[in-house]
Amino acid sequence: MTLEATLIDASAAFGSGALPEARTRAVARMGITRQIVCGCDGPAPDTDVEITSLNRRRRVTARANAGGAAWCAAADARRPDHARDQIVRASTRGAVGIDLFTAGAGETALDAVVNEAARRGLPVRLSSAGVLADLLRAHPRAQFVLSRPGDDPYGADDLAPLADAANVHLDLASCGAVRGALDAALALFGAARLLWGSGAQLATGLAQLRALDVIAPGAEVLDALRWRNAERLYARLGASP
Repeated sequence: MTLEATLIDASAAFGSGALPEARTRAVARMGITRQIVCGCDGPAPDTDVEITSLNRRRRVTARANAGGAAWCAAADARRPDHARDQIVRASTRGAVGIDLFTAGAGETALDAVVNEAARRGLPVRLSSAGVLADLLRAHPRAQFVLSRPGDDPYGADDLAPLADAANVHLDLASCGAVRGALDAALALFGAARLLWGSGAQLATGLAQLRALDVIAPGAEVLDALRWRNAERLYARLGASP
């Protein structure tokens, strides 16, 4: 299903899962047609109850903005039983992906959670390039998004082991406003595996859009970065609330 969209924010990452009024106004002015409510950077919520509550808020936000928002469910790999339960529930409640908190989780637990997400057809978002590099060996068929929104982009040493993995996408919000970071991402990953996203900073996202107008080679590549890649990766996006 092809979405009638011109700009998908693939990492509308802002904490609680609510859409602040000021952000809603800015989104309209920027022409963002769909936001994916998500965020897996930083520490995980402390308890299972907090993760469940976060997912409920994200789901309610997506429903309240029908056609304008989708959501990714949070899961903490340190507690694989609860994580798998959240993935199962999310797969029946309109989630388009999984935000996986990986800090402190063992290999067995990580494998179990990624297997569940892949089995449900949900891409896995995570913030650690090192953890992702390890997971690739055991999960060549899972789809991953490396995402660390902010002004501290991944270095070449972090990204190089992932550059040839066809199942790894990079969230451009990770590049922040650092000069040259977008060019480096495009050179390493190519246009087909990059996702434009604002993170929590719409001003930075707008600056990136303006930069992409200059460095992206042609309208077809620009469309891929703006929305086509997100539509293809998040297969459930067209059917989400």
